[in-house]
Amino acid sequence: TEEGNYALVSYENKAPPQAWRIDKILREGKQRLVLAHTYFTKDPVDFAGPSYFGGFKDKFVLAASKSGEIYIWERSSGVLLYSFKAPDQELTHLARNHESSGGLMFASAADDGMVRIWTTTDPASPPRSQSSEPQQVDSPDPLRQEYRSGSPGPSGIHTITTSTSDENFGIMG
Repeated sequence: TEEGNYALVSYENKAPPQAWRIDKILREGKQRLVLAHTYFTKDPVDFAGPSYFGGFKDKFVLAASKSGEIYIWERSSGVLLYSFKAPDQELTHLARNHESSGGLMFASAADDGMVRIWTTTDPASPPRSQSSEPQQVDSPDPLRQEYRSGSPGPSGIHTITTSTSDENFGIMG
């Protein structure tokens, strides 16, 4: 965590993420690791990439499955708060925004090059369009196409979709 009192351990394949509390033993000047939580899912999951702490004061644990599910647990209790299917085929990675103020923000990446930015609803922000069709938005990068989904996802989570192609980056096969 940002405070340095928890470490998150991720495993490939079917092992769930674990949070380990870092206890300081003052009289010995040492530290020890104590298992705080193992973050379980309802069914066995093939996890994709590392898991992350997220949200204000690292309140959440985030993980993705290769089949496209995104999981969000409460760090302190280990309770699975949300699990939802991303509209992509196979997820390869998650990344969190450390500097996001006013909510949780993270990105998911898929095998097909699709990157989605996920944010929680901020009550102070202006309402988004209620259209169910994605709307193209201006992108600061001319090599990207971004679409904002007008309707919120589960529990007020919105997405911005960014599509990239290998030709734009000069990658040769």
